[in-house]
Amino acid sequence: MRLFPSKENWRRYKWVTKIGIVGAYASIISGTYIVSQLILSPLINKELVTNKDLQTDIGGLRGQLTEINEKLGEEINDFDTISYPGYSIDLMVSLNRNMSNHPAYIFDRGNSTEKERLSLYVNKYNELCYRLIDSSGEIYTITINENNAGISLGKLVFIACEYGEIGNHSFQRLVINGTEVGRINFTRNLNLTNRIKLVGSTYGADMNGKFCSSFLAAYSSMGHATSTVTVIKVVQDIINEYLTESKAPLMKIDCSSYLRVRQDRNFDRIKTNN
Repeated sequence: MRLFPSKENWRRYKWVTKIGIVGAYASIISGTYIVSQLILSPLINKELVTNKDLQTDIGGLRGQLTEINEKLGEEINDFDTISYPGYSIDLMVSLNRNMSNHPAYIFDRGNSTEKERLSLYVNKYNELCYRLIDSSGEIYTITINENNAGISLGKLVFIACEYGEIGNHSFQRLVINGTEVGRINFTRNLNLTNRIKLVGSTYGADMNGKFCSSFLAAYSSMGHATSTVTVIKVVQDIINEYLTESKAPLMKIDCSSYLRVRQDRNFDRIKTNN
């Protein structure tokens, strides 16, 4: 069996397939045990939106990708050269403004709504919130206002949500376009590694299929370790391929349905229950 695809076969792969392959290799090379989970399956290309279609929606997509790439290059030292046990959820998305009076969930994963849960959502004040709930039900939230963190709703952005454990300590942090915009350091180890399951994670609604959101997604990956410089360089390679090939398919997530990760690491699209 060939581990790496031949150059001829590589050229035949769809862009979204390449992301999953490259992400998996980056995990191996960086010495982590990350299991990348791509939310853009090649089986649903009929649902993808191309950069041509997006000119009036988010405008200047190539310019936005170039800006993200440059910022990642400038801030790459914010990432460690080694990974720590924990979690990393990376997304490249264009988030729409939340027009409701409830949180609009981008992703949600956990064992219950009350404990051992990781969530990213836009609250009713249109602040980006990365929330962690530990095993005892304590809640820790990093809240970012779009005006002071370099994030603009309706514009493509790279988001990394991390939780890591270092000896008797642990940390939670939020990274926007390579810049750490929020961090909580814990003087104890929350011991959450491998406790929060991947299967059942949702995109576009909370774990119960409620509190939906609307956004455009370029890709997403989930890992059982924090990101490293190597992983970020792979993200830059992906962006460069976007720019070189002039192809930028994005998946549209709206409040008509959401995605739930299955046992086989693919996902089901489910009608939203609001």
